[in-house]
Amino acid sequence: MKKSLISLAFAMTSASSVFAANINNESANVSMDVALYASITGLDDIVMTTTNGVEGNGSIHYTASEDFNLESNGQVVVSVVGSTMNHASLPEADTGYSNFFYSVDGGTAVNTNTQGSAQFTTASNSTHNSVHNLSLTRTTGTISGVLAGEHRGTLSITVSGL
Repeated sequence: MKKSLISLAFAMTSASSVFAANINNESANVSMDVALYASITGLDDIVMTTTNGVEGNGSIHYTASEDFNLESNGQVVVSVVGSTMNHASLPEADTGYSNFFYSVDGGTAVNTNTQGSAQFTTASNSTHNSVHNLSLTRTTGTISGVLAGEHRGTLSITVSGL
């Protein structure tokens, strides 16, 4: 009986040693590819208002400012392009009020008549989530130089990767 208990204890110890040893081991690399993405939010229609004098009078300064948020998961280039303004009722007429100036975050002002764009580039190897500001300005000429009524133009913001 004593001999069979010792044999049983030895057999249990040997069996547990076999199950505890690594028989096989593998590993795998895990990866994923995240596409570059950006989103602009908070940009609304912009209404330019006078900052001096009476609307319609000569040499009146009109301004506007609008904030928008840019969020991206990598480096992007933001371009802002403005169109000339046209009279809402007479879009094809020369109403004397076609161009305006605009800038982003206080940068160099761009004239809509020059077909340029205001641009900025976010930091490399970094995400981005910040508020940016569009500023617009226009000074009228003589009283008879601008047809009365609503004048409209557009600002287009394009976000692209490098």
